Amino acid sequence: MHAVAIFPGSRKVDLVDVPEPKISSDDQVKVRMLEVGICGTDREISRFEYGTPPADSDFLVMGHEGLGEVAEVGPAVADLKPGDLVVPLVRYPCPHERCHPCRVNRQDFCVTGDFRERGIKELHGFMCSFITEQEQYLVKLPSELRDVGVLTEPLTIAEKAFAEVSQIYERLPWMPEKGRDDPIKKKMGELNAVVVGAGPMGLLGAMRLRLAGYSTFLYSLEPDESVNARIAREVECHYVSAKAAEFPDLTRIVGHIDLVYEASGSSAVSFGLLKYLGKNGIFILTGVPPLKKPIPIDADRIMRNMVLDNQLAFGTVNAGRADHEKAIRSLGRLMERWPEATRSIVTKRHPLEATCDLLVKRPPGIKQVVKVG
Repeated sequence: MHAVAIFPGSRKVDLVDVPEPKISSDDQVKVRMLEVGICGTDREISRFEYGTPPADSDFLVMGHEGLGEVAEVGPAVADLKPGDLVVPLVRYPCPHERCHPCRVNRQDFCVTGDFRERGIKELHGFMCSFITEQEQYLVKLPSELRDVGVLTEPLTIAEKAFAEVSQIYERLPWMPEKGRDDPIKKKMGELNAVVVGAGPMGLLGAMRLRLAGYSTFLYSLEPDESVNARIAREVECHYVSAKAAEFPDLTRIVGHIDLVYEASGSSAVSFGLLKYLGKNGIFILTGVPPLKKPIPIDADRIMRNMVLDNQLAFGTVNAGRADHEKAIRSLGRLMERWPEATRSIVTKRHPLEATCDLLVKRPPGIKQVVKVG
């Protein structure tokens, strides 16, 4: 079967033939891959900034934003059957007993760094016709979400962040108690959120914030007439172009900034905006900037604000199974409320053979998706 792979030794990205996998244990599932999303991580891997093949291979099959269909199940598989749609998890636990997160299946909080990741680190990814996987690493997707199921993995990053936000709010005694329909749901307009970056991560984060009731402002370089801005407005966000408003202007537009969801990957933008975070504010970092020359920041002001204004900043990455399940539920709510806008995040679906060019040329649009099956 065909697969898209990187060869770090020879520094090439190519279409290769690999054997079709077979079920080798009772709890395994054979999955026909249908679609794989392309993101910034894939492009960085294709530039050989990182990406580690399995120990027994000189290449790494790419792709970690997957959507597949169950083709065959082992005799011990309990909850999946042929024809079910599934989203495969990306990260596997490390082998160390001292790593409590991995021992309780929260490898997204691994403390040793020896985890493995599909299509990224020591495990082949999803840009191939079939994979085999243990049932515990597959999350079932309702058939009515087939059109947008490939967006599950990027949405999990927001779901994981908002789960932590819910816990952070528990320290504030005047906030609503847990147990409501949404753990971070507030009265409309009570809290202001700024999302930085209008790519797939930013748009999905903004949409999730709107579901939670935040008055949401999307701040990005795209002009007001861009598709990104149109989608933002369709999902009831305020769009602010960075070309027309600098940070002081943004704070005058937004007012008190209660939460920032950074999805730009720019350290200069992130630390520039951190200075304007409001009292008791939360700053969520999702971007992974390349390691470049250090940038100047107003460190004294930032530290002073964080101490005196009770602010918190944290990062969110590769999410666990519970976050995938939440993301799928949120996708269902997005499709009920804004079906066309949600579908519009996927700009185009391409054949597998076009992947190498997509990784290098980066065509215009929001989310490019590879049709594998």
